[in-house]
Amino acid sequence: MRVEKAFTSGEELAEGGSGPVGDRDTLYRYDGQMPIETYVLRDDSTTNLVQNGLGARGIDMVTYSHYNGTSTSTSVSFPLYDAHGNEVGTLARGSGTTYTVGNLRSYDAWGGVRTGSATGGPRARYCASLGHVQDDETGLVYMRGRYYEASSGRFVSQDRAMQGWSWFSYCANDPVGNIDESGRSFTEAAQWLKSLLKDYGDLGKLVFATILAGGGVTVGYLVKMMSATGKALVKDGVKWYGIGESMLGEAEGMDEAGGGAAIVACKYMSKGISEIALGYMLQIAAYMLPLLFANEVAS
Repeated sequence: MRVEKAFTSGEELAEGGSGPVGDRDTLYRYDGQMPIETYVLRDDSTTNLVQNGLGARGIDMVTYSHYNGTSTSTSVSFPLYDAHGNEVGTLARGSGTTYTVGNLRSYDAWGGVRTGSATGGPRARYCASLGHVQDDETGLVYMRGRYYEASSGRFVSQDRAMQGWSWFSYCANDPVGNIDESGRSFTEAAQWLKSLLKDYGDLGKLVFATILAGGGVTVGYLVKMMSATGKALVKDGVKWYGIGESMLGEAEGMDEAGGGAAIVACKYMSKGISEIALGYMLQIAAYMLPLLFANEVAS
């Protein structure tokens, strides 16, 4: 479990509070990617505690406790997500079997709040099912690896892997089809592809560079480029194999020069076989990639 500590001032309470407070100490606890607890000590010695219950969808339940110096009040709510994992509301448990829907919000494709409050709890909003939390003071979304600015559709710092054509871009400018789980521009998927191609030597390095050229490293982008490159390699490989096979047939009817021609023919055929094999492997890998990295793609 990772613990992070931050000092803030002049903000609202962590979740659902009223009015500004003075300097305070905020303690965040994470279980890997997911925030599981936020503890706020206010300058008047009262405290707020937000505890997240993790489930198959990410954060499935939120318990909010407030200590006013004498007693503690507790409320429980359940996040409501859309298909992209954005928290569009909460289902709060009342007395008995009653529930109330509240904190309704809707978002644009880049994560900006279109309707509903742009500040205040809950702060798990855009891609909230992945554990992303929004900071009200700056308006930035904390994606663990980097901060994301929904108003510009860009990260505020560069991708340290320096992949693709823009190191500040978010999801290769496709926020509808992709989700960035960790703020690292899907480098995990890119590294998987690089490892897959390493046994193909210079050809594998060339193909890897070709696939990554001119685009962001997202799962959706990799699948598209791997499939297209694979088909092109198969087509090119069939051409080279055919040229080599034709040359080999002609070499068999030649005298001394036939030996050199046969060597060249075999090289062409070998090149063709390598490209065909790599092409089919890339097409198969393009089907595997979304399964292996399903948590990086919007459902």
